[in-house]
Amino acid sequence: EKYWETVRGLYDKIRDHYEGRRRIMAQNLDLKKALFEQLSSLVETLPDNHKAWEKKTQSLKEIQDEWNKVGITPKKENKELWKEFRALCDQFFDAKKEFYAERHEQFDGIKEQKERLIEEVAAVKNSTDWKSTAQQIIGIQKKWKKLGTAGPKYEQKLWNKFRAECDHFFSRRDEHFAQVSVEEDENLKKKEAFIEELSKLEVPKDQNQALTLLEEKAKSFQQIGKVP
Repeated sequence: EKYWETVRGLYDKIRDHYEGRRRIMAQNLDLKKALFEQLSSLVETLPDNHKAWEKKTQSLKEIQDEWNKVGITPKKENKELWKEFRALCDQFFDAKKEFYAERHEQFDGIKEQKERLIEEVAAVKNSTDWKSTAQQIIGIQKKWKKLGTAGPKYEQKLWNKFRAECDHFFSRRDEHFAQVSVEEDENLKKKEAFIEELSKLEVPKDQNQALTLLEEKAKSFQQIGKVP
């Protein structure tokens, strides 16, 4: 009786162990089913921009991490559920790959267009037709803005080059007009001095001589150049 009592006790422990194991496996299976539902909801609608893809990818990886942390589950059910879970993940990453392939193709197209705009500015950056060239470059800058980005790999490099070409022209223009301003200020002083001298001029009594002298003075005045 003591022997069989001991044996029955052992069998009870074994039964309790496997019943507990089955309960744990069932609970774990429910956890994985819940994670599968989360994943299904997550990939139901796919992103249409880079930031959204990054955010959704991070959420998917978190679900995958939680899946891997779940303990043992019934082998057969787990196999079927894992197959469906992995298929959803593969579907998501295939769509992501396709999105970025199209995105890179678009970036390449914008890159080529921006390179042409850089060439257009480079072709006129040494012009001295200040007004017309400035208007032309401003028009090119507006086209640049409308194109959008050429992607993180090229955009900043292209922008630096484009800006350098534009700055080259506008710096030359600013230097030119700064010099013009200095010259005009000097001309103003010269004309004021000229007028002062003219006010003291003794005009000949002979009308012809007077007209000739004044015409020469007027001509000299105009030759001084522009004033502000």
